Amino acid sequence: QGTRLGSRIAEVHNGSSLFTGDAGQGESNIRRWIIENDWLEAIVALPLNMFYNTGIATYIWILTNRKPEYRRGKVQLIDADRAYTAKEIKALKATAERADDARLVIKRIHEKRAAPDPLRGLFEITTNGKAAVVEYEPDTDLRDTEQVSLLEEGGIEAFLRREVLPHAPDAWYVEGSVKTGYEISFTRYFYKPQPLRTLEEIRADILALERETEGLLDEIVGGASE
Repeated sequence: QGTRLGSRIAEVHNGSSLFTGDAGQGESNIRRWIIENDWLEAIVALPLNMFYNTGIATYIWILTNRKPEYRRGKVQLIDADRAYTAKEIKALKATAERADDARLVIKRIHEKRAAPDPLRGLFEITTNGKAAVVEYEPDTDLRDTEQVSLLEEGGIEAFLRREVLPHAPDAWYVEGSVKTGYEISFTRYFYKPQPLRTLEEIRADILALERETEGLLDEIVGGASE
Protein backbone atom coordinates (compact mmCIF):
# COMPACT_ATOMS: atom_id res chain seq x y z
CA GLN A 1 0.00 0.00 0.00
CA GLY A 2 1.54 3.30 -1.08
CA THR A 3 0.51 6.57 0.57
CA ARG A 4 2.06 9.92 1.32
CA LEU A 5 3.00 8.38 4.66
CA GLY A 6 5.12 5.68 3.01
CA SER A 7 4.79 2.11 1.77
CA ARG A 8 4.43 -1.33 3.33
CA ILE A 9 5.17 -4.55 1.42
CA ALA A 10 4.39 -8.15 2.46
CA GLU A 11 6.51 -10.86 0.82
CA VAL A 12 6.08 -14.63 1.14
CA HIS A 13 9.33 -16.64 1.38
CA ASN A 14 10.57 -20.03 2.44
CA GLY A 15 13.19 -20.34 5.14
CA SER A 16 16.18 -19.91 2.83
CA SER A 17 15.69 -16.14 2.76
CA LEU A 18 16.60 -16.06 6.45
CA PHE A 19 20.07 -17.61 6.21
CA THR A 20 21.17 -18.56 2.69
CA GLY A 21 24.53 -17.06 1.67
CA ASP A 22 27.66 -16.34 3.68
CA ALA A 23 28.85 -12.90 4.71
CA GLY A 24 29.70 -10.85 1.64
CA GLN A 25 27.63 -12.99 -0.71
CA GLY A 26 24.58 -11.74 -2.56
CA GLU A 27 21.84 -13.15 -0.35
CA SER A 28 23.53 -11.91 2.83
CA ASN A 29 24.16 -8.50 1.28
CA ILE A 30 20.46 -8.16 0.41
CA ARG A 31 19.54 -8.85 4.04
CA ARG A 32 22.22 -6.39 5.17
CA TRP A 33 20.92 -3.68 2.83
CA ILE A 34 17.34 -4.12 4.05
CA ILE A 35 18.25 -4.26 7.75
CA GLU A 36 20.81 -1.43 7.75
CA ASN A 37 18.31 0.84 6.00
CA ASP A 38 15.80 -0.13 8.72
CA TRP A 39 13.21 -1.30 6.21
CA LEU A 40 12.46 -4.66 7.86
CA GLU A 41 9.52 -4.24 10.20
CA ALA A 42 8.63 -7.86 11.03
CA ILE A 43 8.92 -11.50 9.96
CA VAL A 44 6.02 -13.86 10.65
CA ALA A 45 6.65 -17.62 10.81
CA LEU A 46 3.54 -19.44 9.56
CA PRO A 47 2.41 -23.02 10.35
CA LEU A 48 3.65 -25.83 8.13
CA ASN A 49 1.51 -27.10 5.25
CA MET A 50 0.08 -23.65 4.62
CA PHE A 51 0.91 -23.71 0.88
CA TYR A 52 0.22 -26.63 -1.43
CA ASN A 53 0.13 -29.03 1.54
CA THR A 54 3.90 -29.21 1.71
CA GLY A 55 6.01 -29.34 4.84
CA ILE A 56 8.00 -26.31 3.77
CA ALA A 57 8.28 -23.60 6.42
CA THR A 58 6.78 -20.32 5.20
CA TYR A 59 7.62 -16.81 6.32
CA ILE A 60 6.07 -13.42 5.61
CA TRP A 61 8.47 -10.50 5.49
CA ILE A 62 6.96 -7.09 6.23
CA LEU A 63 8.95 -4.21 4.72
CA THR A 64 8.26 -0.52 5.20
CA ASN A 65 10.06 2.75 4.53
CA ARG A 66 8.09 4.65 7.17
CA LYS A 67 8.56 2.88 10.48
CA PRO A 68 6.88 4.58 13.45
CA GLU A 69 9.34 6.04 15.94
CA TYR A 70 8.93 3.27 18.53
CA ARG A 71 9.78 0.57 15.93
CA ARG A 72 12.89 2.17 14.51
CA GLY A 73 16.05 0.13 14.90
CA LYS A 74 14.06 -2.99 15.75
CA VAL A 75 12.67 -6.05 13.92
CA GLN A 76 9.67 -7.91 15.32
CA LEU A 77 9.73 -11.72 14.99
CA ILE A 78 6.30 -13.35 15.29
CA ASP A 79 6.08 -17.10 15.87
CA ALA A 80 2.78 -18.47 14.57
CA ASP A 81 3.89 -22.22 14.59
CA ARG A 82 0.27 -23.31 14.24
CA ALA A 83 -3.25 -22.01 13.76
CA TYR A 84 -5.26 -21.46 16.95
CA THR A 85 -8.84 -22.63 17.29
CA ALA A 86 -11.62 -20.18 18.10
CA LYS A 87 -11.80 -21.69 21.60
CA GLU A 88 -8.08 -21.15 22.17
CA ILE A 89 -8.26 -17.56 20.91
CA LYS A 90 -11.17 -16.88 23.27
CA ALA A 91 -9.19 -18.31 26.18
CA LEU A 92 -6.13 -16.21 25.29
CA LYS A 93 -8.24 -13.06 25.19
CA ALA A 94 -9.83 -13.93 28.53
CA THR A 95 -6.45 -14.30 30.24
CA ALA A 96 -4.72 -11.40 28.48
CA GLU A 97 -3.77 -8.33 30.48
CA ARG A 98 -3.82 -4.75 29.26
CA ALA A 99 -0.67 -2.79 29.86
CA ASP A 100 -1.34 0.71 31.13
CA ASP A 101 1.68 1.96 29.18
CA ALA A 102 0.63 0.27 25.92
CA ARG A 103 1.01 2.43 22.83
CA LEU A 104 -2.04 3.75 21.03
CA VAL A 105 -3.08 1.74 18.00
CA ILE A 106 -4.13 3.77 14.96
CA LYS A 107 -7.32 2.46 13.39
CA ARG A 108 -7.53 4.88 10.49
CA ILE A 109 -5.57 7.74 8.99
CA HIS A 110 -7.72 10.31 7.21
CA GLU A 111 -6.09 10.88 3.86
CA LYS A 112 -8.00 14.05 3.16
CA ARG A 113 -7.29 16.68 5.77
CA ALA A 114 -10.17 16.26 8.22
CA ALA A 115 -10.73 18.72 11.05
CA PRO A 116 -9.54 17.34 14.40
CA ASP A 117 -12.41 16.71 16.83
CA PRO A 118 -11.15 14.83 19.93
CA LEU A 119 -14.63 14.50 21.46
CA ARG A 120 -15.67 12.49 18.40
CA GLY A 121 -12.45 10.47 18.25
CA LEU A 122 -10.58 12.51 15.62
CA PHE A 123 -7.10 13.29 16.97
CA GLU A 124 -4.36 15.37 15.38
CA ILE A 125 -0.85 13.91 15.46
CA THR A 126 2.48 14.69 13.84
CA THR A 127 4.15 11.87 11.95
CA ASN A 128 7.32 12.23 9.93
CA GLY A 129 7.10 15.98 10.40
CA LYS A 130 3.60 16.19 8.89
CA ALA A 131 0.25 16.77 10.60
CA ALA A 132 -2.38 14.07 10.22
CA VAL A 133 -5.79 13.32 11.70
CA VAL A 134 -6.28 9.78 12.97
CA GLU A 135 -8.77 7.54 14.71
CA TYR A 136 -7.53 5.14 17.37
CA GLU A 137 -8.64 1.61 18.17
CA PRO A 138 -10.80 1.87 21.31
CA ASP A 139 -10.04 -0.16 24.43
CA THR A 140 -13.31 -2.04 24.85
CA ASP A 141 -12.52 -2.76 28.52
CA LEU A 142 -12.81 0.97 29.18
CA ARG A 143 -16.00 1.47 27.17
CA ASP A 144 -18.92 2.82 29.19
CA THR A 145 -22.34 4.39 28.73
CA GLU A 146 -23.83 7.45 30.36
CA GLN A 147 -27.34 8.81 30.66
CA VAL A 148 -27.45 12.49 29.78
CA SER A 149 -30.54 14.57 30.35
CA LEU A 150 -32.26 15.94 27.27
CA LEU A 151 -32.27 19.27 29.09
CA GLU A 152 -28.50 19.20 29.69
CA GLU A 153 -27.24 22.68 28.87
CA GLY A 154 -24.68 22.28 26.13
CA GLY A 155 -25.77 18.70 25.41
CA ILE A 156 -23.55 15.62 25.43
CA GLU A 157 -20.33 17.52 24.80
CA ALA A 158 -20.83 19.79 27.80
CA PHE A 159 -21.58 16.73 29.95
CA LEU A 160 -18.39 14.99 28.76
CA ARG A 161 -16.24 18.05 29.42
CA ARG A 162 -17.64 18.42 32.93
CA GLU A 163 -18.02 14.82 34.08
CA VAL A 164 -15.66 12.65 31.98
CA LEU A 165 -12.67 14.50 30.55
CA PRO A 166 -11.29 15.62 33.96
CA HIS A 167 -10.87 11.91 34.79
CA ALA A 168 -10.21 10.46 31.29
CA PRO A 169 -8.77 13.22 29.07
CA ASP A 170 -8.43 10.93 26.02
CA ALA A 171 -12.06 9.75 26.07
CA TRP A 172 -14.42 10.27 23.13
CA TYR A 173 -17.94 9.28 22.19
CA VAL A 174 -19.29 7.53 19.10
CA GLU A 175 -21.90 9.86 17.68
CA GLY A 176 -23.73 7.09 15.82
CA SER A 177 -24.27 5.14 19.04
CA VAL A 178 -26.26 7.91 20.75
CA LYS A 179 -29.85 6.91 21.45
CA THR A 180 -32.73 9.02 22.73
CA GLY A 181 -35.09 7.50 25.25
CA TYR A 182 -37.70 8.54 27.81
CA GLU A 183 -38.46 7.33 31.33
CA ILE A 184 -40.81 8.38 34.11
CA SER A 185 -39.39 8.28 37.61
CA PHE A 186 -41.80 8.69 40.48
CA THR A 187 -38.94 8.24 42.93
CA ARG A 188 -37.17 11.31 41.61
CA TYR A 189 -40.16 13.50 42.39
CA PHE A 190 -41.76 11.87 45.41
CA TYR A 191 -38.98 10.08 47.33
CA LYS A 192 -38.49 11.44 50.83
CA PRO A 193 -35.28 10.24 52.47
CA GLN A 194 -35.57 9.02 56.04
CA PRO A 195 -33.60 11.14 58.52
CA LEU A 196 -30.41 9.50 59.74
CA ARG A 197 -30.17 8.42 63.36
CA THR A 198 -28.12 10.58 65.68
CA LEU A 199 -24.74 9.43 66.97
CA GLU A 200 -26.18 9.13 70.47
CA GLU A 201 -28.87 6.73 69.26
CA ILE A 202 -26.30 4.60 67.45
CA ARG A 203 -24.04 4.58 70.54
CA ALA A 204 -26.92 3.51 72.78
CA ASP A 205 -27.75 0.61 70.45
CA ILE A 206 -24.12 -0.57 70.49
CA LEU A 207 -23.91 -0.46 74.29
CA ALA A 208 -27.19 -2.35 74.58
CA LEU A 209 -25.88 -5.02 72.22
CA GLU A 210 -22.69 -5.35 74.26
CA ARG A 211 -24.68 -5.87 77.45
CA GLU A 212 -26.90 -8.42 75.73
CA THR A 213 -23.92 -10.47 74.54
CA GLU A 214 -21.90 -10.10 77.76
CA GLY A 215 -20.66 -13.49 78.94
CA LEU A 216 -21.83 -15.21 75.74
CA LEU A 217 -18.28 -16.08 74.71
CA ASP A 218 -17.58 -17.62 78.12
CA GLU A 219 -20.65 -19.80 77.75
CA ILE A 220 -19.61 -20.97 74.28
CA VAL A 221 -16.01 -21.75 75.33
CA GLY A 222 -17.15 -23.37 78.58
CA GLY A 223 -19.71 -25.52 76.74
CA ALA A 224 -17.08 -26.66 74.27
CA SER A 225 -14.68 -27.71 77.04
CA GLU A 226 -17.34 -29.82 78.76
